[in-house]
Amino acid sequence: GTYILSNDVHTTGTIEVAYALDITGIVGSDGVRPAIDGGGTPGCTSNCPDGHRVFYVGQNAPSFLNLTNVTIRNGYVCIYIYSTFNFFLQ
Repeated sequence: GTYILSNDVHTTGTIEVAYALDITGIVGSDGVRPAIDGGGTPGCTSNCPDGHRVFYVGQNAPSFLNLTNVTIRNGYVCIYIYSTFNFFLQ
């Protein structure tokens, strides 16, 4: 899907991208980009809410996540690299 953001949004869980997702932020007159907030609390040291992974690009190949003029904050990113190795015994 395609989405246009003009304001900050707070997510309650991971957004799973199964095929394609395109999000474009509208930069404000103050130059600030809209943010996608993952729910964490920066600088918190006690009884802090955990942030969550904001996006998961799914296993349906090919899957695409396209972000333009958007800030991701208070969440985290996990990157998984899958490799296939073929070993031949002689």
